Amino acid sequence: MKKITFLLITYLSFSSAIAQNTWIKYIPGYQVAQSTIINDSILTFGNCLNNQDNIALVMNRLSQKGEFAISDTLNHTKKFLDSVYLSGIDGYGQVIPILKDGQFTIPLILGENNRLIAKLMSYPNCEILKFNFTTTLATTRWIANKKINNRNYGILRDQEMINKLSGLNYCHLIQFTENNYRVIKEQKYGSITVSSYKQPLYENIFPDNQNAANLFLQILDRWDFRGDPTQYEGVIQKIDTNGNLIWECRPTGDQDSINTSNFKMIQIENGNIICSWLDLYFRPNKNPKDPSNNVVTGNLNATLWYAEIDYQTGKKIWTKNNRQFLDWKMGTSQSDFTFSNINEVIMENNGIIWCGFRFVNRPSPQNYSQVPFLYKTDFHGNSIWYREYDLWTDDNTDRGFVPYSVIKTSDKGFLLSGEYQSLNGNPHAPQAAMLLKLDSNGCFEPGCNAFDKVVKIKLPEKLCKINPNPARDFINIEYPKNGGKWEIKIFDLTGKEIFHSHEQLQIIPVNNFPTGTCFIQLTNKSKNNIETHKVFIEPN
Repeated sequence: MKKITFLLITYLSFSSAIAQNTWIKYIPGYQVAQSTIINDSILTFGNCLNNQDNIALVMNRLSQKGEFAISDTLNHTKKFLDSVYLSGIDGYGQVIPILKDGQFTIPLILGENNRLIAKLMSYPNCEILKFNFTTTLATTRWIANKKINNRNYGILRDQEMINKLSGLNYCHLIQFTENNYRVIKEQKYGSITVSSYKQPLYENIFPDNQNAANLFLQILDRWDFRGDPTQYEGVIQKIDTNGNLIWECRPTGDQDSINTSNFKMIQIENGNIICSWLDLYFRPNKNPKDPSNNVVTGNLNATLWYAEIDYQTGKKIWTKNNRQFLDWKMGTSQSDFTFSNINEVIMENNGIIWCGFRFVNRPSPQNYSQVPFLYKTDFHGNSIWYREYDLWTDDNTDRGFVPYSVIKTSDKGFLLSGEYQSLNGNPHAPQAAMLLKLDSNGCFEPGCNAFDKVVKIKLPEKLCKINPNPARDFINIEYPKNGGKWEIKIFDLTGKEIFHSHEQLQIIPVNNFPTGTCFIQLTNKSKNNIETHKVFIEPN
């Protein structure tokens, strides 16, 4: 087993002009949820479980070479009240610290007199604002904290107790200043006593780069939650800064057989929204291989899907997936990719970076490992590159690295922040912070991009057969039985069409075709099948 204690590995880039470095930083007993860069320093925020009764906040300051400058455990329970903080600074809260006059505003949930109270704190010591959202159960949670168009916004989920056995759940979209706050949008859903209820969860808030008076709200719409918690769909709402709805879009509306897990979105420069989701589950009675099954079933061919949404109307422009490319790059069975997550999305000047992890099957006792990845596409959903960081393949206690966030560094590289996990028995279990610095190509080992253009995708099996090949006088086309009607197009090497027939011809004379390679495209619209055959035409 590898020894990994405060591991720091540095590689220099092959290009001295760019001077990029890559490294790993591993910190036992701590979780990094978010990182940000201020001047020449990397600041990381997360939490640390000191004991069963105390969750402390941690901020670390590092150089961009991975060298520690300050490590500060912000144990506010010693500074303010003898109570427990349940922080929004974790891998699921997607919290972004707000910089104001050199201070970082951090959302917290404070345990006080057996109640939970939402607060905003500024680092290191100053209390900013206390919210009047309270509950007697540990369900209050900060989901987002962002500064948008010079206004501060937060998403808070909490529960109002009606009695000891029942309560109502809420999502609040809040706009706040240092001295005041207002709820601009609120969603109330389901009592905990009912057997089944609808649960629309606010997940994130984004600015509209075309109009400062508008916002985009990302929602996970879950229904029949107590009956089947895998019933959900990603939703985008465009709203104004008073919470009024402009339009709502359900990007998977034409995939009504699928529950869209792990929905993510980002706005590109032209204002349109690019979103992604995983099709991990078929809805009840929607699995084409088992249509009689009335419960949610897994999709063995699950992959990532993408769509572009018009920012003015909320209408979908296109939908696609990159299953072939991802299957090829992963080099593993589809079951390995079935349980994957996209945790964060950021934009570059020439594309979009999707950051997440996937579960990979391992032999016992390890059983599985969580392998982080970065995946770059262009603004039309086309693949550019895919990188995995499976760094501990000889360690059978390794459960992998879960990246919760990714940011760009000043040398145009990437920094992944998250948590390393391992099995019990490993001296570093159960929690360790992990920072992974990569170069601008997403490489940990510089030069990994050398083979990006060698795409050996397995092509689908062809249904038609063409012979002879090479051909001199004619070609014969054999079609599948009961295969429907096929259209024929033939192109030369320059792409010029030299033959076209809507009839399903079996024999085609080729003695008037130009000598050399040609491409025969056969299209069956009823079967949604297009296949291309390469044939060499010999001179007469």
